[in-house]
Amino acid sequence: MTPRWKPACRRWLKPVSAEHPKNPLRGEALLLHALSGRPGGVQFLPTEEGAHARPILTDSALLFSSDLAAASRHAAVAHAAAHWLYSTPHQATGAMKPMALAVVASLEDARVEHLLVQQFPGTRHWFLSALRATSADGLGMEALLARLSRALWDEQWVDPNPWVGRARERVAQAAAQFGWSDASVYRRLGGVLANELGQMRVRMEPKHTQPIAYRDDHSWLWLHEATSAQATDVETSHAPERASSGASGPRQHLPNPSIHWYPEWDYRIKYLKPGWAAVHEYANGALAMPCARARTKSLLNENSPRSLKRQLDGSALDLDSCVRLRVDEAMGAPPDTRVFERPLARPQPFALLILLDLSASMNAELARGGSLLALAREASLSLLTVARSIGGVAAIHGFNSNTRQAIRYECLLDFDIATDESTRLHTAQAQHSTRLGSALRHATKRLGARPEHHRLLLVLTDGAPSDVDVFEPRYLVEDARHAVLAARRAGIRTMCLAGGGEDRPAISRIFGHQAKAIRALHRIPRQLQGMLLRALN
Repeated sequence: MTPRWKPACRRWLKPVSAEHPKNPLRGEALLLHALSGRPGGVQFLPTEEGAHARPILTDSALLFSSDLAAASRHAAVAHAAAHWLYSTPHQATGAMKPMALAVVASLEDARVEHLLVQQFPGTRHWFLSALRATSADGLGMEALLARLSRALWDEQWVDPNPWVGRARERVAQAAAQFGWSDASVYRRLGGVLANELGQMRVRMEPKHTQPIAYRDDHSWLWLHEATSAQATDVETSHAPERASSGASGPRQHLPNPSIHWYPEWDYRIKYLKPGWAAVHEYANGALAMPCARARTKSLLNENSPRSLKRQLDGSALDLDSCVRLRVDEAMGAPPDTRVFERPLARPQPFALLILLDLSASMNAELARGGSLLALAREASLSLLTVARSIGGVAAIHGFNSNTRQAIRYECLLDFDIATDESTRLHTAQAQHSTRLGSALRHATKRLGARPEHHRLLLVLTDGAPSDVDVFEPRYLVEDARHAVLAARRAGIRTMCLAGGGEDRPAISRIFGHQAKAIRALHRIPRQLQGMLLRALN
């Protein structure tokens, strides 16, 4: 029986007419949006890169070769949607070897595909057809993973290889016992299966770890050690000159605010109430000054080589990794074949707006001394310095609220204001409540006026939105989510770093996969900088 939504998909996948000559993959992009529920681009890889290349998945797009067959394109789009819906991106690889990464990623591919088929049964035919068309001869790593991938979908196919048969049974047992939702189950199982392949002396070719043509190259799934180390290097080499933690003097006299009225989303009646909330913006009174120190660092950075080390393929050899490989071979340890390096693309101009929660709960005292607000100030100023040092412009704004008619929005350190002019930031006070949606709409308006190519909005808060005139917790959560979706439609990438364990479901509802929990307070600066670097790559 054909699912009711499949005829609509056929209409989306029709050849594009001449009236849309500039968007040749319009059908696949609509399908990706329909399956994942989030906007995303689908495009060909450049000719010099696209020949026989594997699909590449990013946070906002899917790229694949023009050589990919039409039937496999449908499977590639559905596979990308499954990853966006059910996978955790940019996972730290830790000490995992390439063989373990390949097996775990292959099981993750199968896991998210099964979850997508549960939601959209018609996609099963795309996956099964593409897998049956994949050559699965041989006993190398690539062939065994291809045979296992087919075995996990095609019940009528019996593979004669003992390892494939055992792996199929173990995955089936895990699915029957735990279902497909818990990724950690299959990550542990992948490690066991990879260990068996190592004991079998299965050969792994560095450039051929993804045997299925429609599946992506897993670069979106993993965050390798070298990438994490770069975030650490940035933190230490560009540490800002912080003001004294005791700078908590009286609030400066501020000029009269400008008042901006914004709508508010009422999920109960599905209506955007116009002119409902008043945002009082207090602009920064400091004179705009060139950030000489940051711009000097930016110029030095432009002349410095930047490369990503310990890669499976690339344009040059990584000498450190080559030495490590020889040492592993001499010691009899499984070799790590990530011996290449490739240059990192320089980020395009970007604008970053850090939005600080200035509600009363940020006055909470920390065990190590000082308040959560003081820690947030330091982390934000550190991130601002890093952003400016790599060629971007950045600002720090703060907000709190006391009913819908009194939402205070302060430009603590605005764009093009020198870092030295940070007195307002260190004297800002935390009080009242957190009406997040209205603050997000105003921040979106401010960022929307920026000319930079990339515009990023990063919220730093300690909990879910609330206000004294709202008595239903979900109301302001849904309003903030509506504001986030509107910002993303406007081309502004919105992220959040949040504390408050009991409020994490609400924060996840608002920001989706772009919400990160504060695991340890001392790691906040590094977490913020890691989010920035991932957003720009």
